[in-house]
Amino acid sequence: MEKLLIASIDAFLLGFLTKLVDLEVDEGLDLRGFSYVLALLYGLDIIHVMRSLTELSSMILGVLTAVIISGKIDSLSHGIGVGTALAGTFLSVPKIDREAFFLFLSAALLDEIISDLADRGKFSGKMGKLLRIRPLLELATLSYSIYVRSAIFWIFIFVYDLSYQLTSALIPRQGVQDVQNRSSGEANN
Repeated sequence: MEKLLIASIDAFLLGFLTKLVDLEVDEGLDLRGFSYVLALLYGLDIIHVMRSLTELSSMILGVLTAVIISGKIDSLSHGIGVGTALAGTFLSVPKIDREAFFLFLSAALLDEIISDLADRGKFSGKMGKLLRIRPLLELATLSYSIYVRSAIFWIFIFVYDLSYQLTSALIPRQGVQDVQNRSSGEANN
């Protein structure tokens, strides 16, 4: 029970921090330069999870590998976060279950590819909305949790996704409007 609580807290923090950095990078939310610190914190949180909940290491490294392969590490902020996590991995190499690693790598990579296609209009309507939320990793972790009889994998991803989506819905986008207004004002000068 204690492990599930730790996993839930870390996943919630990780989803929150990752989405804040995404909002600055992708939507121009003005974090006044704190995105580097937030990314460092999410990288340190990933290290903490892999050291304290070692069974999640294969899943986390699979997902990190997928976002790197798919080109999602497209800013200095995310480079700091993922770089911190990977540096921590090299300092203390976690035990990796190859089958689990490749399962989560495949699910996360397919999610990224399909989500990008949905964003470009290749899937529309309800199917497009569903694919934008990246359901394959959720399904893979649920299936794996059932297979190994340990809910921690699914709970971690579920809470991460919940936190990520809540952060997106609850953070005001005033900073985005300010950045867009400044950009259009500079372009007119």
